[in-house]
Amino acid sequence: MSLDQRVTRLNKRPVNTKGRRYVLYWMQMFKRASHNYALNLAIKLANDQNLPLVVYEGLKYYYPWANDRIHTFILEGVEEKKCEFAELRIRYVFYISDFCRFKRLWTK
Repeated sequence: MSLDQRVTRLNKRPVNTKGRRYVLYWMQMFKRASHNYALNLAIKLANDQNLPLVVYEGLKYYYPWANDRIHTFILEGVEEKKCEFAELRIRYVFYISDFCRFKRLWTK
């Protein structure tokens, strides 16, 4: 399936490229570096605009369905994604909100 078949344009305005330094992909649902249509679109947009792509993934501990299983899955995948994105020459940024508190809760 092509990107055109999976993406719906919401308006007719051109992309604003004025003063941009990078394209940001906020990785939230599909936490993988391959077989990811949203990431593929971000890569295409970055390439079309001759800008670097930055992939951001964040983790907070205080959302309603937070649990050890989900957090373990996310944290175990960070190193693998870091390596995969490095091979693709894509900057990957992982952030844990309030790491000290998160660590205290995680190690109980």
